[in-house]
Amino acid sequence: MKILNLICFLILLFWPLSASTGEIETSFYRIHGDSRERGNEITEIGIERTGCYGTCPQYSFIVRGVQGNGGFDYEGYAYTKRLGKYSGTVDLDVLKGVVQAVQNLGFMNMNDEYSSNFTDRASVFTMVIKGGKAKIIKDYGHKGPERLLELEKLIDGLMLTAKWNKVKEKIVDNHFYYH
Repeated sequence: MKILNLICFLILLFWPLSASTGEIETSFYRIHGDSRERGNEITEIGIERTGCYGTCPQYSFIVRGVQGNGGFDYEGYAYTKRLGKYSGTVDLDVLKGVVQAVQNLGFMNMNDEYSSNFTDRASVFTMVIKGGKAKIIKDYGHKGPERLLELEKLIDGLMLTAKWNKVKEKIVDNHFYYH
């Protein structure tokens, strides 16, 4: 570990001698992200719906390309149109509306959990990563405030605008792998 620290120190010490300040700054922000511009931006939005004692749709949908191309990952588990793993992109204009709704809602300041007293309901986990901090709200039995339920519908609505690609399964030694 001491050797690694020494190497990093030497690189940082001598790097400025071989590169201009602009090159160092550009390289740093390319590797670590430009927090001057994106420090408080929403970078991921997702929703996961769990099962119930009936036919509740079960899936996970995460938009990781909020500040980029609208790229998403999806996995359908049961009672949904698409079963298995998919990826793709969502409509960027619709995504901007969802991001604005998250900001207007004050999502990061909401309670972490809303719950029903019934035992046969589905849970909805809504996730946002903003400024590098993740917030996940569990809504069991649709007991969250109306504004959270509306946000859940908006995130689900992103799937209607999506361009879908099935992730291919590969079998190796009797195990499934996705690639």
